[in-house]
Amino acid sequence: MLGADKCQYNNYGLHDFTSDGDITGIGHGGEKTTNYGTIRKSGGTGESRINTEFSNAKGTVEVQTGRITIGNPVDYDWHTNTLYAGTWRVEGSGMLVFFDGSLQTNKAHVVLNGSNAKICTTPGHTWAPTYIEQSLTANQGTLEVYGDRTFSNHLDNTGTLIIGAGTELTFTGGLTNSGILSPGNSPGYVTINGDFTQDASGELQIELGGLDPGTGYDVLNIEGTASLAGTLDVSLLSSLDPADIPDNYIFNILFADTITGDFDTVNLPSISEGNFEYFIDLNEGSDDIVNLRFHAVPIPGAVWLLGSGLFGLVAVRRRRNNIS
Repeated sequence: MLGADKCQYNNYGLHDFTSDGDITGIGHGGEKTTNYGTIRKSGGTGESRINTEFSNAKGTVEVQTGRITIGNPVDYDWHTNTLYAGTWRVEGSGMLVFFDGSLQTNKAHVVLNGSNAKICTTPGHTWAPTYIEQSLTANQGTLEVYGDRTFSNHLDNTGTLIIGAGTELTFTGGLTNSGILSPGNSPGYVTINGDFTQDASGELQIELGGLDPGTGYDVLNIEGTASLAGTLDVSLLSSLDPADIPDNYIFNILFADTITGDFDTVNLPSISEGNFEYFIDLNEGSDDIVNLRFHAVPIPGAVWLLGSGLFGLVAVRRRRNNIS
């Protein structure tokens, strides 16, 4: 509780609501809370309010349970319907509420961890929530989504969109990626219901960490048309030893009802054990598929003619790679 004469509360550590408490000004106005650390709600299934002017530009707000309501947020402008700054994380069935407007543009770092994690806006005088899935049209910051949900509008991503493993997202109006799209996080199998467009500025990031689709390496499944351009960036995780990849093994990394266009730039891992080949299968009557084929580098015949000592080194190294 903040007193009179424009008292200010600066949080540099952890302010944890372990029950349904509030941060409230009791003066004549001008009270302000500035968060440089973490404000968390870890207890109480009801509401905790921050009723002062509130800035979270350099901090984190985390809702693990119940609801945090921000009455006068500096970082959210209801005139432009934009969340400008800060990290806002909602877990499980928690809820984060801003007064007024409808959150249409995200320029902050937003994490929705769980299908029931909610961010919404509502008029200050009544409970009439508009959820982020109903209003969001542009992501210009970082948006992390873990758990299934449906977005009512077309989403333009010019920032970073991270989609958790096993997540199924529906974009009623489709998804356009002009920024970074990272499915899996990671790795994981991600389904997007709706058309997907990546333009020349977009980048799709795929990670290879094993041989099993969805658990070992990223798979993006588009239930619609995928229009491709921009960059495909493929990285090899330390969990996958190249020596364990069979020759001619194919990674199916993207499925779509129909694929049009192609990536302008394809960045593939560069390794001494072999090389990756990128190609698209256009299969009439079934899914079109973006593939990566691994070609193992065979041991040159001359190596086998060298001394037994060198042969032993090669054999041991390959045995270790197969075991690890």
